[in-house]
Amino acid sequence: MKIDFLAILNLKFVTALILLASISSCNSDDGIDSGDETDKTWIQSSSDFAPEASINQIAISRDGNTIAITDWDPNLKTTGTVKIFRKFVDEWQQIGESLSGIDDDKFGAAISLSADGNIVAVGAPSYNDVTGEVFIYEYTQDTWEPTGQISGAQRFTSLGVDLALNSDGSKIAIISKPLGRLGFNSVLSIYVQSGSNWESVINNFDNVTAVDVPLPSMAFSAEGNRVFLGYTHNTGFVDAYSVNGSALVSIGDRLVGENQLDWFGNIGINTSGSTVAIGGTGYPGADYRGIVKVYQNNSGWEQKGSSLYGEELDDRVGKKVALNEGASRLVVGAGIGISRSAFVRVYDFVEGDWNESLTISSNDIETFDQDLKLSDDGNTLVLLFGRKVEIWSFE
Repeated sequence: MKIDFLAILNLKFVTALILLASISSCNSDDGIDSGDETDKTWIQSSSDFAPEASINQIAISRDGNTIAITDWDPNLKTTGTVKIFRKFVDEWQQIGESLSGIDDDKFGAAISLSADGNIVAVGAPSYNDVTGEVFIYEYTQDTWEPTGQISGAQRFTSLGVDLALNSDGSKIAIISKPLGRLGFNSVLSIYVQSGSNWESVINNFDNVTAVDVPLPSMAFSAEGNRVFLGYTHNTGFVDAYSVNGSALVSIGDRLVGENQLDWFGNIGINTSGSTVAIGGTGYPGADYRGIVKVYQNNSGWEQKGSSLYGEELDDRVGKKVALNEGASRLVVGAGIGISRSAFVRVYDFVEGDWNESLTISSNDIETFDQDLKLSDDGNTLVLLFGRKVEIWSFE
């Protein structure tokens, strides 16, 4: 019998083509997810989050599954109610009871969550005749149990105007600001949990010499071993420190804005604190276009990628900034000037530079309140536009 080898080869070739076509189809958007980041996109996963609330503060757990908000009465503006929500499949549900302060204590002026969202810290800077108080709760058996309180040292201390927990909730960095009293600067204190008590390891640290400077921007690393302070006063600057027992040790040189009135100093850090993003809304010199720079620490601070600039007057790029764990995703808040509505831009670090992947606009020129929070994996983004929250997911 005569064998047609050419026909056999053609048959094998056709079979191979069919197999390749099948694999390609499985990896398409309509088939099996290949796991490639290019297959993912940003979607707004919640457009009616706590619709009845008037929100002025937000916090997110590092795993991205828990969100805390302060529901603030816009008429009274004296105290708030803190509510914590957790994601169950595709739905956000409140967990535990709402947490409330007392009249005039400004409860909820600052909030922070642990990495898993089971510990929340709440600042009440006007508590007890503006002495200030920080309340700490843990989620246990469907309720928020009080586990600690930290009090201001004296009247007008205003402890708790800003705060941040480390990952496991065993350390907390707190900013105090003697509000309305000239001649006093903001100060930083760091507390460590010891049994049922909180012990001060850094007390009333002040790294500025000029008095009456604006409230600093503060960031605390996941391990609680690095803290950053940014001051947007005039040119603006950022200082980074490692927490060494009861001392703060400078990390690298001070990072300073380029021009007077750049207001450089709004900060966001990655999980370890090895990379910091800094925004300056006044750049260049009170033109209010804005600038954002990212620095990474390699035996000194080195800029990562290009600077990001506002395109128009009053863009005010860099009012808020956030980084994911690997410092590969950067979120920049902007546009909260008199003539510009708020907007947010997401950048990914690709081939050595920052590439814009998303712009989200508020479409509300009266939006002056804005905040943003990013999960460690960079896939959950929580935005505060005005008094309402938007949640975006990268999936």
